[in-house]
Amino acid sequence: LKSLINNKMTNITKEMVLNNLDQVKKYIAEAEIKKEEKTVGIAIMSRYGGIKFQSTKTVFKEAVVEGKADLSDADLSDANLRGANLRGANLYGADLHGANLRGANLCSADLYGANLHGADLHGADLQETILQDKGMFTFQFNRHTAYYFGNHEIQIGCYKHSIEHWLENFESIGKSNNYSELEIAKYGKFIKGCAKIEKEIK
Repeated sequence: LKSLINNKMTNITKEMVLNNLDQVKKYIAEAEIKKEEKTVGIAIMSRYGGIKFQSTKTVFKEAVVEGKADLSDADLSDANLRGANLRGANLYGADLHGANLRGANLCSADLYGANLHGADLHGADLQETILQDKGMFTFQFNRHTAYYFGNHEIQIGCYKHSIEHWLENFESIGKSNNYSELEIAKYGKFIKGCAKIEKEIK
């Protein structure tokens, strides 16, 4: 039957179909199964249970990029999204706890209410990113970008520590990474400023 259908030179008559009805049904069923297999990919779950977005992709990062129009409240904890293009993504209230977002494009993304605790944002593009309730501050002086999200942690380059740890160790960390005295002083001032904000919030 397949040879008859695939042969464009063959004229399939009603009688031929009736004589091969069982084969026709089987052929259609197989085609539907193949179509279904092609459309099923990774399901991105909601942090509150249930499926938030059904992707056609089989790689998680690609699935996230495909569904970026609405990933509000999505569970993306510990996801590897390194270098992902999430420009303009709706990540309102998403769980990004421990996610790898190094070098990700988050320009104009909505991260309001998102859980970024433990997320790696080194080199991420956060221009015009909506992070109002995170109390986000960034700082850079010659070296790595420093991030403070109002969650008791500061990330400078690859190092992420509590504010208390930074206050006690920023000088030694700076020296071990070949920061100049001026650079250490500037980053130290930023850290102390974040500590002051943290105290005022409490």
